[in-house]
Amino acid sequence: MAGHETTLPITLDQMIYHAQSVIRGISHCLVVVDLPFGSYQSNSEVALASAVRIMKETGAHSLKLEGGEEVLDSVRKLFLQVFP
Repeated sequence: MAGHETTLPITLDQMIYHAQSVIRGISHCLVVVDLPFGSYQSNSEVALASAVRIMKETGAHSLKLEGGEEVLDSVRKLFLQVFP
């Protein structure tokens, strides 16, 4: 949590940096990167842009985001980009 009491202050850039480090250090692992708070909640376009950045800049294999009905549009948009 980078010295914070919660994960809320963690930025997209920080997650990308850490995921890049993990990817460079593994050879046979599935790497899942958490979309940080604020990088997908506002709307599905922001969610897609955040997801694309993570996948392109890190080489991660999958993404994780949290929520329910309030992030359903974002989940649909991300899913349709992978499985059109």
